[in-house]
Amino acid sequence: MSHLLRQVAFCGKNPGGEHLAIKKIGAPIALDGEKEFKQNVTNCNKSLSALKSELGLVQAQYEGQENSLEALQKKHEVLSKSLDEQKSKEEAVRKGLEHARESYEKVGIGLANLNKQQETHSKKLEDLKQDYEKATDRLDKMTKSGNSSEQAIKKQKAVVQSLSDELKKEETALGKSVRQSQKVKRIIKPQGTA
Repeated sequence: MSHLLRQVAFCGKNPGGEHLAIKKIGAPIALDGEKEFKQNVTNCNKSLSALKSELGLVQAQYEGQENSLEALQKKHEVLSKSLDEQKSKEEAVRKGLEHARESYEKVGIGLANLNKQQETHSKKLEDLKQDYEKATDRLDKMTKSGNSSEQAIKKQKAVVQSLSDELKKEETALGKSVRQSQKVKRIIKPQGTA
């Protein structure tokens, strides 16, 4: 669970109303709010621990008179505070889980978009490779036949060079898309899986 919250925390405002900082990892993922979430849970745990100690003091203070009205009222007061803290902790965890779920949904959409981009780049790359192959074949035929003018050959060389440049550009774009996709998959991979 803590790994999940570490990987995809939440957005919004902290209890004081200030906007929380957002750390970007790749294009589609924003990690934030983890520190505030942990702090809220830690504060609740500390309060619960203090209330447990307070209950122990009340029991020690009223030892021998545990069932007196005053002792029962004090116990009730401490236990009510304890229940309120538990509710606060439960609410903080519920909000944390909701934010994590929403963030994972956003990451899933971002990953789907990256996969779509990757498919688009792959298709375009294949098309460019075919066009490049045809252009180089045509240039070879023009050069070997001797029937083509120097200007036509020069024009065909420019086409081949242009396709070559576009191929390199598309290979770079595909590589970037693959790296981003892999980075996102590593981030969302559950802890302990290979």
